[in-house]
Amino acid sequence: MFEEDRAVVRYAILISPPAAVKKAVAGFKQQLHEAVGLDDMNLKSLAHISLCRVNAADDDAFVITTATRAVANMCCFDIEINGADSFTHGKTGTLYLRIERPEPVQILFVLLNRVFRASRNANITPHLTIARALPAGKFRQIDPAAFAYRYAFVCDRITILKWAGERYNLIHEVPLQNRPPA
Repeated sequence: MFEEDRAVVRYAILISPPAAVKKAVAGFKQQLHEAVGLDDMNLKSLAHISLCRVNAADDDAFVITTATRAVANMCCFDIEINGADSFTHGKTGTLYLRIERPEPVQILFVLLNRVFRASRNANITPHLTIARALPAGKFRQIDPAAFAYRYAFVCDRITILKWAGERYNLIHEVPLQNRPPA
């Protein structure tokens, strides 16, 4: 007897910021939409800091257990958002909010991508996207300085989402360890 192969699904592991940050990013998206026009993907995506994307067998328990083990020794840490910046990718560009002292986010990225064998790129710039893949003509009209924003929060968990055909659904939040005593 052979077990039937499970369908491959997409999981996203990320840091979900507090409601105040989500609201600010939604406002920036609306501001950009009024200025240069945004597609639905950019308008509707919720603010987050990406850590890992996984295409795997449809096995929530495996993904949750693997991610939990990968970050088992990570302590809560502060995330400070400080202003906006941009990436260019040839004919497109991305506007994002900058993260000060990104090292803990980079460590989470490395830990998760190593266990899921999802990305070999360990040299990332953690950020919070406002709009991505903007055509060069629109992108040149944007001044990142117009999106100055400061906010600090404690990252005390990572979030695991599963693609459900039209959107991602929350399947689990993995708590990080309490801060070590000072």
